[in-house]
Amino acid sequence: MSGDEAPHKPFDTRAPDYQEQLSRGLELSGESKEYFARARLAHLRGFWAETGRPEPRTIIDYGCGVGDVTVLLAELFPRARVLGVDPSKAFVEQPRSALRSDRLDFLPLEGYAPLAAGP
Repeated sequence: MSGDEAPHKPFDTRAPDYQEQLSRGLELSGESKEYFARARLAHLRGFWAETGRPEPRTIIDYGCGVGDVTVLLAELFPRARVLGVDPSKAFVEQPRSALRSDRLDFLPLEGYAPLAAGP
């Protein structure tokens, strides 16, 4: 990335065809992205129950992309406010306009800058 390029630019360029790219990648498994997301979240819910933790009041989904898992988190923890953030403004505009509610919101991660490559 050049010094004058916006940090969210690499993510924004993938936003228009992200769903298609993801679907092509998942075709080999024969399962949907929701299948894998729900399995990961079932593990999280089990861990939460086993440890006796109280229900979270706020959940932040960093790197939420188009918000699929963010919505599932809101379903899994029905008393929590869930905020999806992503460095791509293009990604968060999709769910923000369609899914925003009093418990669910999506925001661009302002000021995001990738870590510099190490030596």
